[in-house]
Amino acid sequence: DEVKVFAISYNATGIPTLTLLHSIKPAMGSNSVGVAYDRAGNLYVISNSSERLGVWAMPKTDNQFVTNAPSSQKITITGTGINQIINPDDFVNVYPNPVVDNIKIESKGVNIQQIELFSLEGRLILSLPTVKNYNNISLTELQNGFYILRIKTDVGTASKRIMKKQ
Repeated sequence: DEVKVFAISYNATGIPTLTLLHSIKPAMGSNSVGVAYDRAGNLYVISNSSERLGVWAMPKTDNQFVTNAPSSQKITITGTGINQIINPDDFVNVYPNPVVDNIKIESKGVNIQQIELFSLEGRLILSLPTVKNYNNISLTELQNGFYILRIKTDVGTASKRIMKKQ
């Protein structure tokens, strides 16, 4: 659980002497399996027990290492391969809401194929096949309350909650 960094020096007869430079307690767990230095003298410790990598910049007075940075950097952005998500609700306007007599349904850039009106219990009340991008539907016969308007378009089905009132 401790990494010690020593300097090695040799006397005239070639006998080594170790001098403790740094003592690091990396808190990396009890299974530190790898220790390495890079060219700048930074210390890397790898632990399998906690699956971590620790990096320490080691102070060296004689460190003359320079990391060259590019004078310009070009960033290229490529597509992810994921298609844009289209929300059919974004292409359909329903107004006024709440509605008293007539509700207007219009599309922006998509074709409306069918309009259905459901009670909150899921009962189909009205079904209109249509090819127009603007529809004016009378709801005067409906009781007050909330309804679900389902508008099928060529990009998907939009659902709008509407309120009928007197």
